[in-house]
Amino acid sequence: MPDQLLKGRMRIYRGVSVSLDLLNGGKLVSSGTDDELEAQCGDLHVQFGTTVIEFGRSASNARYLHNACSSANRTSYLSFTSDENVARWFATYENSEPGWIYEVDTEHLSAGGIEFFEGTDEAVNPGESEILVNIHGMTELAAGFVIRKYRVEPTA
Repeated sequence: MPDQLLKGRMRIYRGVSVSLDLLNGGKLVSSGTDDELEAQCGDLHVQFGTTVIEFGRSASNARYLHNACSSANRTSYLSFTSDENVARWFATYENSEPGWIYEVDTEHLSAGGIEFFEGTDEAVNPGESEILVNIHGMTELAAGFVIRKYRVEPTA
């Protein structure tokens, strides 16, 4: 099933390490500005033949490649999760340092005209329960969308 534009109310979470949060000035900043990426023949990071990769430039490519490796595929998407425990794992940098969890309500995103997408059946990291929030045209997700930001510590 292709990725889906979500509707309805849900709480979603983004885990960020203390060091990354400091680097970003305590803000939710995307790694890029583009909500479309190009896939082309000969690209070592792209496998054609899936139902989500399209030849050429598309938003579907950007979402799929962001899920595969967001650090290599810089997009306007922010990775959130519907699973608070997954956010904790990312926040503590795989349980090695303190972090922050940002909590957002999807109803507020919708009211603000911000699109968000649930992952696909072909997601590279399906266990992350990833929700992609597209902040295209913005440099950061406005603080008003954050319901709560709380610190978490690594577990023993």
